Amino acid sequence: MTKRIPSSVPEAGGWLIQLLEVGGEPRLRDWLADNNLYFCHADPAWGRGHLEQEQPFGVETHSLAADPKLVNFENGDLRLKPGSPDGKTGFEAIDISHFGLRPEHPYHRR
Repeated sequence: MTKRIPSSVPEAGGWLIQLLEVGGEPRLRDWLADNNLYFCHADPAWGRGHLEQEQPFGVETHSLAADPKLVNFENGDLRLKPGSPDGKTGFEAIDISHFGLRPEHPYHRR
């Protein structure tokens, strides 16, 4: 089975997204993956288990498993609280106040 997998590669000072054709099931250890923060609200231990599986193969060596400390996950406020461990991975928050549906869109939350 062939799958199309999106891949990011550094290109001329930016990132170029390309699609790669690969056979079989993709494995994380076949890719460069690092500096990520893993957390699952339904299973908080999942992230640590994931990293324990991948790090011995040299994958995710600087990644963390921790609660990202979101402002209000249950109500969709995904901004990070001060002191979030995501800062340790190099993540830089951006202003998302202008993202999403416009107020005149019929599915906009009022």
